[in-house]
Amino acid sequence: MATDDTKCPVPGCKARHPRNLLMCKPHWFKVPKHLRDEVWDSYKKDGVLSDRYIDARTAAIESVS
Repeated sequence: MATDDTKCPVPGCKARHPRNLLMCKPHWFKVPKHLRDEVWDSYKKDGVLSDRYIDARTAAIESVS
């Protein structure tokens, strides 16, 4: 396991992914496109700790949980 890897946040998933990604690739592409777009948009415009980003991130994870 590389030190820059982290566990996918989707409950029950044991996959690991680079820390700069939200989740493992298979789960990311199960997230509806409008939510993926919102995660990227809020991350780029507002930053990783903004309320908008955290809400988008939570919605994306819940959409595949």
